[in-house]
Amino acid sequence: MRFCLVMILLSTQFANSQQKDEHTFPTKDQIQLLLTQSERAFDVYEQTVKQESDVGGNLAKAVEGDLEVLSGARTILDGLKKSPEGFNGPGGFLLVGGLDDASRNMSVCMGQAGLQASTEAMSGNVSEGQRQLRLVQACMDASTLLYTVSETAYNMYTEYLFAEHEIMNKAMDGLQQCASVLKKTQPQKQ
Repeated sequence: MRFCLVMILLSTQFANSQQKDEHTFPTKDQIQLLLTQSERAFDVYEQTVKQESDVGGNLAKAVEGDLEVLSGARTILDGLKKSPEGFNGPGGFLLVGGLDDASRNMSVCMGQAGLQASTEAMSGNVSEGQRQLRLVQACMDASTLLYTVSETAYNMYTEYLFAEHEIMNKAMDGLQQCASVLKKTQPQKQ
């Protein structure tokens, strides 16, 4: 039995020491940089949601959902700042989802503001049309920033998943080897 435990520990240690052709867990420094980028992106998102709210009209209806995404993202970021290793688990998945949701919300904002801008311009209300166009630009900028950060988060989380999967496979191989050794060492029933 001790042999099996030693085999499992060695296979796990071996898995961690392998660097070529294998995936690695995101480092604490990488995670902290991602959290800083995410915080900045959500600050821009918050400013744009405020601008969306100030414009009013049909866009004001979406603000409640946008603020819900922001609140969830802030909660996740606060937790990950206290415990960055939580990224290599459910926290990373939730961060990727929050960034993706916020980016999509800003894309929707951009489209709706663009429609309102054209409606205002066609009805002769140029100043309101220009205000809507400024919102279009702000939403596009926020969406692009959030999307870029979400791609980084997605890639890091994918690395985590592959690294975790490789370690699990090696541990399972070690367990199967232990089971084979135990079968060979057990006395045969007659």
